Parts: sequence; C-alpha cells; structure tokens
Amino acid sequence: MNDLDRRAHPWPADGRWFDLRWRRAVWTLIRPWYGYNNKFIPVTAVERMTPVVGWLPFFTYNIKIGGYGIHGYIGWKPITLDDPAFWWRDLDIVKRWRAEGLLFVQLSWRGGIGAIS
Repeated sequence: MNDLDRRAHPWPADGRWFDLRWRRAVWTLIRPWYGYNNKFIPVTAVERMTPVVGWLPFFTYNIKIGGYGIHGYIGWKPITLDDPAFWWRDLDIVKRWRAEGLLFVQLSWRGGIGAIS
C-alpha cells in the first residue's frame, strides 16, 4: 500500500471490523479508459468523458477470526496524479478540478487473507 492509499483509505479503527467512509471526489468514465495498457495517450485521443463529481463511498474491512485475518477494500481508490495512465490530466476541466483540490478516483477492489502473528 503506497502513501496515497494509506492517507486516503485507513483501515477500520482498532476493534472495528468494518468501516464505510464517504469522500468528495471525481470519478470519470473516459474513453480510451484510464489505465489503458498503462501507457501515455495524447489528450487529443479523448473520445468521450463523463465526469461524476460528488460524495463516493469507500468500504474497508479487517476481520480477525482465530489466527487468521481477512482484510480489503471496495470503493473508489485515489489515482496517483503522476501515473502515466492518468493521461487526461492535461484537459482544462481536469486542471480546474485539480486546482480546486478535488480528489480523482478509480473504482477498485483489493483483498487478502493471512495469518495473524
């Protein structure tokens, strides 16, 4: 988990199994899509852009049963702004949203099972 994940998606507080948080962010359906082969694509390639700006949910779980734990998240994960796949960051509207401090997110899921020492 990188620092951006850690700051934006803390695990549930000690003693809690689940946590549902809401964050104000921008999720954008863009074509070609974010993360397409994780390569640079020029802004002129944008065919369609459908932004959703609002409060988006993020659900984390950290369940400990016996000597095992199940943990993960489901929700909108921050996009690292210098990620080469975030190629549409150079659009004027995106620059304006960034200047306003809005968080850019992608729908994501991650989970794991492990022994607890």
